[in-house]
Amino acid sequence: MYFGDFRIWEEQTTGVSVSAQITINTTPTLLAAGASSLKGRKRMRVFNNGTNSIFYAEGTSTVTTSGANCGFPIPVDTFRDFYFDPNIPVDIYAISTAANNAVYVIES
Repeated sequence: MYFGDFRIWEEQTTGVSVSAQITINTTPTLLAAGASSLKGRKRMRVFNNGTNSIFYAEGTSTVTTSGANCGFPIPVDTFRDFYFDPNIPVDIYAISTAANNAVYVIES
């Protein structure tokens, strides 16, 4: 499997770092390495290891794969980096065009 520079990126982070593989389905799912977003996180990388594109939206769980609420795509075998102000919590939700799409998430 190709993770880009996923391992290098993880090693360069400071402080607490958590990672997990999660499944994105056809209903919005929180992009987080745990049950909730890491408190005080500064960075997050999402790697789409599934067979379908996923679509994400910041701060809203109403993201869709098309139409007015269509999220931004993360194609198969690519990743997206997110950067945060650690004092402002922001949830990011994703949805897929098909069920059981594997995604790796690392937060630090």
